[in-house]
Amino acid sequence: MSFFYMDSYYWKIPFILASKPFVLGFLLIVLSLLSLDDSYFSYKIYIAINCVYIWIVTMNYFVFRLVYLSGINQYKKYSNFILYLMFFSWIGLILSILNPGFFVKSSLLVENFLIFIFFMYSFVSKIRFRINLERIDSWIVSLFYLIVPIIAFTVVSILTDNKIIFYIQRIVLLYIVFVSLYQSLIISISEHSRLGKLREDMEKRNLEILKFAEKAKESTRLKGEFLANMSHELRTPLNGILGSANLLVGTKLNQEQRDYLETLRICGNNLLVIINEILDYSKIEANKLELEHIPFEINSCIENVFELLAPAAAAQETELIYVIDLHAPNIVVGDYTRIQQVTTHLVDNAIKFTKNGYAFVKVKMESSDDKKRMIKFDVIDTGSGISKKDIGKLFKTFSQIDDSSTRKYGGTGLGLSIAKRLTELMGGSIGVKSELGKGSVFSFTVQVDFPEQENDEKEKNNQIKRLQIQNKVLCIVEKNIFLANAMQQTCENWGMEVYLAASEQEALAIPLQSPPTYVLISTDDFDYDMLRTKLIEKYLDQQIIFIAMLKNSNIYYSDNKVYPKNFASIINKPIRYSQLFDSLIETVSEKQNGKLKPFGADLKKLSDIYPLRILVAEDNVVNQKLITNMLKKYGYICDIVANGNEVLEALTRNIYDIILMDVQMPDLDGIEATKKIILKYPKSSTRPHIIAMTAHARGAEGQVCLDAGMEGYLGKPIDMKELKQVLEFWGNKVNKIKSSS
Repeated sequence: MSFFYMDSYYWKIPFILASKPFVLGFLLIVLSLLSLDDSYFSYKIYIAINCVYIWIVTMNYFVFRLVYLSGINQYKKYSNFILYLMFFSWIGLILSILNPGFFVKSSLLVENFLIFIFFMYSFVSKIRFRINLERIDSWIVSLFYLIVPIIAFTVVSILTDNKIIFYIQRIVLLYIVFVSLYQSLIISISEHSRLGKLREDMEKRNLEILKFAEKAKESTRLKGEFLANMSHELRTPLNGILGSANLLVGTKLNQEQRDYLETLRICGNNLLVIINEILDYSKIEANKLELEHIPFEINSCIENVFELLAPAAAAQETELIYVIDLHAPNIVVGDYTRIQQVTTHLVDNAIKFTKNGYAFVKVKMESSDDKKRMIKFDVIDTGSGISKKDIGKLFKTFSQIDDSSTRKYGGTGLGLSIAKRLTELMGGSIGVKSELGKGSVFSFTVQVDFPEQENDEKEKNNQIKRLQIQNKVLCIVEKNIFLANAMQQTCENWGMEVYLAASEQEALAIPLQSPPTYVLISTDDFDYDMLRTKLIEKYLDQQIIFIAMLKNSNIYYSDNKVYPKNFASIINKPIRYSQLFDSLIETVSEKQNGKLKPFGADLKKLSDIYPLRILVAEDNVVNQKLITNMLKKYGYICDIVANGNEVLEALTRNIYDIILMDVQMPDLDGIEATKKIILKYPKSSTRPHIIAMTAHARGAEGQVCLDAGMEGYLGKPIDMKELKQVLEFWGNKVNKIKSSS
């Protein structure tokens, strides 16, 4: 049994044997007084008593240091006192052996008297000593404080026949034995009682912890359900607001009405961003946010960000530019949604703080091995920059650079904090370099995987298409040198020969021996008709493909926009390289086939290209009207049902290519309806493609839809561009199946 298991104990005299040390101190003084007279105290007895005393002092010094002073600096003076006492006691013993005179004996009396006074001071002040519980075992205590004194006093009793001294020795010996046994008994009883009480306390605490854990688990579950319901309830009316606004933009409006409508759309989108940030923050704090692991194209991620933020960039007169390094992979496996979310926030911040400048996104390989790739995104702007003292605030929750009541830029203060947590969850990091008045560079890295072989098929097809434009000459007529350089780098990566022209004179200075196959003209900065005419006159024998670049424009205005005439193709700013690539491939193919036509000569509705039969399952009346009108914009007439049971019934009457299925519906929800459809039509070729429409499409919620058997999902509020992409993707698959059958 270890000695002194109690967490603390009031030791009245911490240096001597047991629980009543002042009695022993008194006995030591009496023995010292008796030693002054040789008639009562023989020389040998004196030496023996002194030896026992010095042994006790010496052992107390080491035991005291081990037991009491471990990590307790305020008791250092006690240790020093015993050290000095031990030192002088040994000197006194040596002197008493060499010269057992009155002076040595008197010094021993004074010494013991001072010790007694010091012990009594400790007793009165009730100094509380902390005890190190496992430093010294019971056998050591027995050796130091029981066995050695017994042996010593036995030797003393043999050396003398003085009965008084013999009885005193016996009294002291019995006292030591009694106190040691008593102390051991008290400690054993106290330890047993303490352990029993400790066990009961631990059982009670364990029960309390279990109850608390259950309550916390239930609270987390309820919180998750509340957030899910709140997300749905907030997004449903937002879907009505934003969807109606987007449809209204395509109608005939005067400029004042269009301005009001654009304000409505911007405010609605900002509200949606705030809702998403709050929900994401709640998920991150509750450790409920799960990451996707799907193959995606990096350029598609950036282009979607640019298309989303194009109106804001146009308002700030800020050019959006991006370039992907030649050695960076285009197709990777990771969380597309979260990478796009981080990129969107950083580019949006760059636009907010940049007026008449540019926001530039660079993507490159940071590191690579056989299994993992680290991709780095740099978001560079020419904005106002950030001071050193404000940089420290950036990634803190609810912290903003301008937190005054008149702050200019708005926001929740959660965006960068969420971006930091997301990049860390994806195995990367985020940082910033900035100088006030000179712009900023926000950089983040994410860890991605290599795509499987079958997922690399699209990249192989693109490589085949690049052969059609390799070594072709391209002239880019663009005043913005940063945009022109980025386009040049990308097109040269495709194998093209690129000339840059910042003026009409530079465009006309291209050598005759290298006539351009393509000429891209920024129509907002140049007289494109005049430049086109001059280039045609210069290269009479060449059929040049002219492509117009239109300034930052809202895709929803396309119905009312007057396009430049006599151009083979038109692309919008911010430049999307996928659109540019497709334009280059399509126009050169038309040229080779002798069918090159001006842009817009044979524009068709989407429904003419992809004649799909569509069923919409949506219980909300407002959303029914919105999705119906959105589909009408693309030339589709759809059927509408309000729940899963009606979906099953509709499938018995008609054949559909696509079902746009709301997830949360009464009677039978979209998830269960999908499972029943799969059971009823086990062959994928015989059943319609089911696309989820849900307010919970972000992250793991979208995965639930896929696990149920759905083949894709649209997030609410439904975006016209995303809806078009879904129709094009599945329309292309349906056309291939129909043509092969």
